[in-house]
Amino acid sequence: MEISLSPLETEDGVLVSSSIRDVTDRKKAELILHEKNLELKNANLAKDNFLASMSHELRTPLNAIIGFTGTLLMKLPGPLLPDQERHLRTVHGSGYPDGLKGDAIPITARIMTTVDRYDSLTTDRPYRSALSSEQAFSIIHEEVRRGWWDAHLVEELRKLIVNAGSKKLIDAPRINRAPLVTRPPEL
Repeated sequence: MEISLSPLETEDGVLVSSSIRDVTDRKKAELILHEKNLELKNANLAKDNFLASMSHELRTPLNAIIGFTGTLLMKLPGPLLPDQERHLRTVHGSGYPDGLKGDAIPITARIMTTVDRYDSLTTDRPYRSALSSEQAFSIIHEEVRRGWWDAHLVEELRKLIVNAGSKKLIDAPRINRAPLVTRPPEL
């Protein structure tokens, strides 16, 4: 309740005018507004903390990948096969070498990048758990619509995965979560 008193001067003297109002609804609305403002402040703080940590969590490994890719491209560990170099140039962010696009890119390089994308989605990462095969292919199919991947190769990979009955095409040996790169067996 809110009571207000107001003096009113008249010829007969000073009179007091009073009014009584029920402010329950207004107080409830003010309390709700105050609580929502606190929730917004907490959400904004959580968002800022998340972005700061994710920025660090993503930037650090990406810098390592880009640096390692650059080292490989400089051929410091030794010579690379042409398809390995093409794959690294794509990872390094300098685009596909020689201005090749679509079917002009060698099939082995397109296969390597398609399988690598699937593997990256279905492998645990520090910032997220591994996605299911269905989730991974949903993302990859959206990327196919954007023109990022060869639709035919993606469909062939999907068929292989489904026929294999597992989420991984190859259960490659790993060291510290990184795949151990090995040469395929001679046929």
